[in-house]
Amino acid sequence: MSNEDDGVSNFEWSPDGKQFAFVKQEPEDKEEKKRKERYGGWAADDAEYHLSHLWLLEFKPDMMPSPGELPCYDEKKDSTAKNDCITYPKATRLTGGSFTVSGFDWSPDGKMIVYNRQPNPLINYSMYSDIEVIDVASKQIKYKVANPSVDNYAAWSPDSKKLLYTSSLDDTTSFYYKNDKLFVAGLAGGKPALLPGF
Repeated sequence: MSNEDDGVSNFEWSPDGKQFAFVKQEPEDKEEKKRKERYGGWAADDAEYHLSHLWLLEFKPDMMPSPGELPCYDEKKDSTAKNDCITYPKATRLTGGSFTVSGFDWSPDGKMIVYNRQPNPLINYSMYSDIEVIDVASKQIKYKVANPSVDNYAAWSPDSKKLLYTSSLDDTTSFYYKNDKLFVAGLAGGKPALLPGF
């Protein structure tokens, strides 16, 4: 269970079922809140957006509510006693920076997460998407695919040692009507292998 003020766009359980990762939109900054309070909710097309990042939440079965139990609230006006309510676990941020996470997947061994990232959530910027693999325990990037044009994750190998992905490499003009190339990359290093026929 979680209580995220800004909502969750998607989530995925870890292979062992002990935690799950989810994508959450960044909150409004102070200037944006002030402007909305003064002028109302408006925005310039393709000029204002919120980035989304990857978060991790531990799942504890004993945190599941019993019938009649309520979440704990911070407001003093709430009369629910702390010992009569449920405290939600806190989520941990996995990614941050000037990019948005557009999709992700756990490795089969549950130790890593691969995700696609792009400069912002606007559809025209999907052509600049890259791939990163993050180690869940250390939060360190273990592998990265960053060609000039679009790179998209496709699948993990069963042993979590390789990635299958598609790429337009440096084609930033005709990529949208040509077939992408299909690669297999070993996380231990070495040059990605282009699959025959692609």
